[in-house]
Amino acid sequence: MDNIRTFQKDTSVLRNSICFMFGRIASELGSSIFKFALSLYILDTTGSATMFSTVLAIGMVPGIFVNIFAGVLIDKSDKKKIIIICDLLSGLIMFLLLSMLMGNLNGIGILILYSMLISTVQSVFSITIYSAIPNFFQKEKVMQMNSSYQGIGAIVNILGPVLGGVFYTVMDFKLLVGIITIVYFLAALVEIGLVYFENEIVSGDSYRKNLNNVFAYIRKEKVIFYLLLIVLAINFVSIPLTSVVLPFLGYKIMMLSSTQYGVVQGVWSLGIIAGALVVSVKAVQSKVTKRIFSLLQVQGIVILFWAAPLLLGKINNSVILGAIIFSAVLLVGGTLNSIINIPLLTYLQISVPENIRASIYGVVVCCITIAAPIGIWLYGFLIEKINIESGIVLSSIIVLLVSTFAVCNKQIKGFFVKDIENL
Repeated sequence: MDNIRTFQKDTSVLRNSICFMFGRIASELGSSIFKFALSLYILDTTGSATMFSTVLAIGMVPGIFVNIFAGVLIDKSDKKKIIIICDLLSGLIMFLLLSMLMGNLNGIGILILYSMLISTVQSVFSITIYSAIPNFFQKEKVMQMNSSYQGIGAIVNILGPVLGGVFYTVMDFKLLVGIITIVYFLAALVEIGLVYFENEIVSGDSYRKNLNNVFAYIRKEKVIFYLLLIVLAINFVSIPLTSVVLPFLGYKIMMLSSTQYGVVQGVWSLGIIAGALVVSVKAVQSKVTKRIFSLLQVQGIVILFWAAPLLLGKINNSVILGAIIFSAVLLVGGTLNSIINIPLLTYLQISVPENIRASIYGVVVCCITIAAPIGIWLYGFLIEKINIESGIVLSSIIVLLVSTFAVCNKQIKGFFVKDIENL
């Protein structure tokens, strides 16, 4: 009987792994291709860093209101159904966008509307995926799953920008939107095959009581409050760097072609894969987790090297050499990003009680969503009114200050040492 149960559990893990990975590839490859092409489309349409950053920032605004409240509803609902519904809604939104483009309704207002709708749905999807992983896999498999999940996502992100750059050059924008619509519906179809490894614990408390429990937990666990502030500061920097500084530096200042820029951006994802492979090694996991914020200090120094292509441009106008140096910097940065994020994500997943897990993650994402639009707008303003170097230096200073605070804080250090063998 025990052998039968073991076989059933192993089969469930394998089935869930396939459904999770295939669903992620189908959904996020299309999404990555579209987002990259859309960023180039906005830059070509507006020609303004401020307008470009404003469109991106407005698209994130709905998440501020969705994330703080959606987590409580997710904790009270069937997570598998929410995952499937989110991909179906994403496909429907893309279909509506395609209809508008076919009717020549392709102004900035339409792009802003799309960004707001898809941001809302994807915010719910992200929270649900995060909180559901421990339900679909054994506890000791969670970090391995996070590593594989992020690694495959990084592979998708490598192909996405490259294919996005190629498709943007050779394919009609409407056709690309149509393909992404189909991809979202296929992802939802694959996710129907997910099965729970253990019975899901669904909160039976009222919405108000659940929400009160979330903030009571944050008040009790002071380290969670500190981590929220750290997440807020880091994402105030990292999202504008990759969403505004990276495309403007590569596409407008270095004058890379859309395909060349896609390759350079893909190197960041290659670094994430390398970091995921490192963290997937059991012997490395505890060592990395204890040094998360020391590694974040190193990341702060690496950010300064984003300015290397600018310095090189004043000495040597070789586009290829500048792209190679920038790619090397992004490779190191992507590796550190993965090594830092995966243990942090995993530890929070297994430490936070299941009945408020989605709610806590919703608060985390809400902090990110508040910081990101402000940071994106500010960085767009700095680039256009001052220079791009100011944004890079500001990023490095903020990351170094935040990481130094975390390294010196005994409560934060103790939080990651506690029960670390369970990772």
